Formats: sequence, structure tokens, C-alpha cells
Amino acid sequence: MKITDRSVRDSAPSPLSMNLASINWKRVDKNIRCLQNRIVKAQQSGNRRRAKSLYRMLAMSYSAKVLRAKQAFENQANHIVSDRPS
Repeated sequence: MKITDRSVRDSAPSPLSMNLASINWKRVDKNIRCLQNRIVKAQQSGNRRRAKSLYRMLAMSYSAKVLRAKQAFENQANHIVSDRPS
């Protein structure tokens, strides 16, 4: 039996570990906007199941994850700047 170290994981890099400057933000915004438009159209047509499915797709999408990471990073940076004594 082979014993492995569980602290070392071979997995995909998380959005937080990536360089935020290397991400195509126009593409991220477009992906999110398109999914949001599809959700609105599904709700307006009364297709609740489709809207729910699209909402889950949006919440789990790579674009949404990196946008949340960017917003959290910027929010944290704003708090650090505003907490500095003058």
C-alpha cells in the first residue's frame, strides 16, 4: 500500500491563485451578461425550471467565480486603504 501526503493536492488552480491581470475581463463580463439575459428571458416566458437551471449555471461558472474573487480582492484593498490613519 502506498502512503501519500494529503497536504499536497494535484488540482486545478483556484481563481484566487491566478493573476487577476491575466484574465480577459471583457469576456468575463460578456459571459455573465449573456447568462443573465437568458435567465430574464426564461423568467419572462414563464419557464421557471429553465431559469433555475441557468441560475445554477451562472453561479457555478468560471466567469462568476473569478468576478467574485476580483470583487472580494478590491473590497479588501479598499478596506485596507480606508483603515489607515491619516
